Amino acid sequence: MLRFDSLYDDAARLGVRVEERRLSDSVCGYYYDACRLIVLDEHLADHQRLCTLCHELVHAEYRDVACGFDSRFETRTRRITASRLISDVDYKLAESMYGTDVWLLSEALGVTCDVIQDYRSFLSTPVPV
Repeated sequence: MLRFDSLYDDAARLGVRVEERRLSDSVCGYYYDACRLIVLDEHLADHQRLCTLCHELVHAEYRDVACGFDSRFETRTRRITASRLISDVDYKLAESMYGTDVWLLSEALGVTCDVIQDYRSFLSTPVPV
C-alpha cells in the first residue's frame, strides 16, 4: 500500500510542488500543469488526502491540462489510482473479512469509497475472452 512519504517522493521526482489550501466544498484537490502544482484541500482526512494526492500525481505524470469528470483522461487516472492504492491480495483479504460493503472495505484498506468503487469497476471485472 502506498504511503504519504512515497507519494511526496514521487512529486519531488516529477518536479511537482504539493500545497494545502482551503478549497470549495466539492473540490478535494487539483493539478495545475502550468505551475507543476498540486493543491489539496487542507481539511481532508488522511485517507482522503492519500487518495487525492495519488490521483493528482497521476494527472501530473501524464501532464494533463484539463479533464472533465467524463473524459478518457479522468477514467485513466481513476483506474491507475485504484491500482496503485489497492492490491488484489489486500482487496480479496478485506472482502473475505468484511464482505462487499463499500464503507467497511474503504475503512479496512484506508482509501475512500470512490476508490473502492473504481477498483471494482476498472480492475476486478474480468476481461471477456
